[in-house]
Amino acid sequence: MNILDALPAAVRHTVFATASLLSLALLNWLSTSVTTWNLPAPIIGVASILLPMIIAYITPLTDQYGVGSAPTDSAMSAGA
Repeated sequence: MNILDALPAAVRHTVFATASLLSLALLNWLSTSVTTWNLPAPIIGVASILLPMIIAYITPLTDQYGVGSAPTDSAMSAGA
């Protein structure tokens, strides 16, 4: 069991949604105040959604997603 697995599913998904909102605010602030990127708002929005998803996939934060996840029945039957 990994870090987020002890939480109920609704709380776990709320954590990821909150991380998306925080990354949106951070990327927006970085783009306008700190760097000279001047990224368009749609790119910042997409990046802020993808960033927590990528982190969830490549880290063992939870067994439900990505590297630490167990294969599902559909994935196992598709390979058969």
